[in-house]
Amino acid sequence: MRRLISFILLFTLCLAGSAVAQKPYFNYETKTRGDELSFPIFNAGANASVTNKINRLLQLSELQMLAGYERKDIFEELTRYQDEGFEGASNISFEVNGNSSRVLSVTFEISYSAATWHYTNKCYNFNAQTGDVIELTDIMTSKGYLSFREAVDKRWEAMVNKQITQAATDTEKEDFNGLIENMESMPTLDFYITDNVLMLDARNCFTKQQRVMGVENLIDFDVKTIAPYLNDYGKSIFGLDNKDVGGYTSASLPQLFEGTIAGKDVLMVLDGYEDYMNATYAYTDYGVGIFMEGDFNDGVLQLTETDDDGREVGTITATFEDNTIKGTCKSADGKKSYPVLLKKG
Repeated sequence: MRRLISFILLFTLCLAGSAVAQKPYFNYETKTRGDELSFPIFNAGANASVTNKINRLLQLSELQMLAGYERKDIFEELTRYQDEGFEGASNISFEVNGNSSRVLSVTFEISYSAATWHYTNKCYNFNAQTGDVIELTDIMTSKGYLSFREAVDKRWEAMVNKQITQAATDTEKEDFNGLIENMESMPTLDFYITDNVLMLDARNCFTKQQRVMGVENLIDFDVKTIAPYLNDYGKSIFGLDNKDVGGYTSASLPQLFEGTIAGKDVLMVLDGYEDYMNATYAYTDYGVGIFMEGDFNDGVLQLTETDDDGREVGTITATFEDNTIKGTCKSADGKKSYPVLLKKG
């Protein structure tokens, strides 16, 4: 009898272990150029349209071009200036933090130099069944998000103060100046989801000096802690109910839009916060990203494209509602005008 009980217990533990070590939902290939540049191309046979949506958004956002249109490699737009002989360099690397049938989380670390080096990182979280980008405002109630921001500020302040007390000298203590205030003023928070834990990455609060001095940058919130802040979408993402994440859509930006400009097929990533907006779009005949920026006021989206010398090339003026961009693209002199119609992918 004891042997039978032991066998059942061992079998149960094995099943539990296999459940934890689930096979990644998305496979990916890593594209590289030397040791400085690396980028993922995702694939999932049963969800090809979703995977294409994720790839296109990442490629336009981070590489300024679509894979399949490159002459040399997919990094050629990212490194165009240095490849043409100008001073400077660009590095990009990535880490897949979460990879399940509910959410795909990817973090990019980017650095570039001109007169000096600049560093940034960007976390992307995707609904694995729709390809929508997920932001905290998508998966939390309005009240829950505000309460969560307060909880983040308290945790971060405690973490920074602890590191300050451990600093050996006044000079080392001064290295932490501004970290608490920078977090409080961040309009959005970088995060990724891994093993049902929400991880906040604070590196974009750091100065260049703080990035290299080993300041602790991750704040973890387990599912039990964040559950009170979540809406139904969030509960599904974290597996707190049996609802399919494919039944939810994101209202936040950035997102991928598909449609036409002047009757030609176009893909666009629209991003922004409050009134400021920016976009990178590419004609599918060419695959090279074109950057625009502007604002969104009184229901009107206004975007402007400029050339390398800062001169205006063209504008888009459009309504933006019900996940649809509808308006007009005009040349800088106003002599040419074309219809614009894009819908969220």
